[in-house]
Amino acid sequence: MDPQSIITFEPSESPFEAIYVDITHRCQMACANCYLPNRLIPDMDVDRLYDVLRDLPAKTDIRLIGGEPTLRSDLIDIIKSISDLGHRPMLITNGLKLSNLQYCEELKEAGLAYAQISLNGFDDDSIYKIIDKMNCAQDKMRAIENCDQVGIGVAVSTILIKNINEHLVSKILTYMKKFKKSTRVNFRNVGDLGRSMASEIDNLTFDDLIQLTSQETNVSADEIKKYMSSPNQIRFPYKIGPKRSETIWIKLTDWQNYPLGVIDREVIIKNSVKGRISQDFKLVPFFEHVKLNEFGY
Repeated sequence: MDPQSIITFEPSESPFEAIYVDITHRCQMACANCYLPNRLIPDMDVDRLYDVLRDLPAKTDIRLIGGEPTLRSDLIDIIKSISDLGHRPMLITNGLKLSNLQYCEELKEAGLAYAQISLNGFDDDSIYKIIDKMNCAQDKMRAIENCDQVGIGVAVSTILIKNINEHLVSKILTYMKKFKKSTRVNFRNVGDLGRSMASEIDNLTFDDLIQLTSQETNVSADEIKKYMSSPNQIRFPYKIGPKRSETIWIKLTDWQNYPLGVIDREVIIKNSVKGRISQDFKLVPFFEHVKLNEFGY
């Protein structure tokens, strides 16, 4: 499939409730699984980004990704500007810089309400050495605690790999029960794109992810499947108490099966397909665009 065949939208015609924005391709890590390993692409022009945001027809979740978005020295200004333009800034990060409490306070003050932190090894550096190629457990755990302390909503994202870290499902869900607000946990398998371990492992299937979740939540696989939002994704509310805050939202994503092909507006809206700002500042479906541009933009 030619990348040129991807359906595109002008910002003013956006059908997306959430849009991913690659504000930098720089990163201080070299993880074994990285769907955007090209580090040579220049940082995004924020003035052009703001032009796109001004044209969006509705309030939108703006998910700042990279590379590692915290490497932008102007990230605080970017978050504040997104908020000032009427949108919801969200941060997708490796969490290393969020281990600094003052930095988290500045992010919160700028308008950041939510941060998703990759947590492939939880508190175990022996796992991070395999998956993320460095010892970083202490910084990542501190980052999560800092976010909770300053009032930034917390989500964790974990790539599950057979015989390496499946046992973390139980540890992570137990750990997330202590947070003050409703939290989010994202579990996914290894995607065969960019730089990945897919050819070196016996990859977990989507059904494996569902079964692992079922075992640890005592909720049947059939019940969990009722929350399927697209052919490769489930967003399941794991109730740990009667209050709204006592819910862990578990998102399961099968990165082996991408929604490729022309995705029209109706499908995007029905399945809550996420968008992405392309290199020419148009809007495109996220998964599809990443897969067809894994070593480029």
